Amino acid sequence: MNEKLIEIIEGCGLEVEDAMPIIEAVKTTMFDVETVQDASILLRSAIQAAEPFGLVRNEDGSVITGAMPSKLGVVLVR
Repeated sequence: MNEKLIEIIEGCGLEVEDAMPIIEAVKTTMFDVETVQDASILLRSAIQAAEPFGLVRNEDGSVITGAMPSKLGVVLVR
């Protein structure tokens, strides 16, 4: 894990160990992304892994609960 990632995790008020499930969820699927559908599935997995920590929010503080493929790319869902 590089120093920038550690800095981001700690900047969120977490210990690195707390963020490991999120990191592992992303790592296990990140190389299989070939379509928008694949990217949506990857984002859903990361969102689900982060939800116990309350980490996935947009700028106005609304919680992001999922991701859907669309003709414009991936749409995050509240």
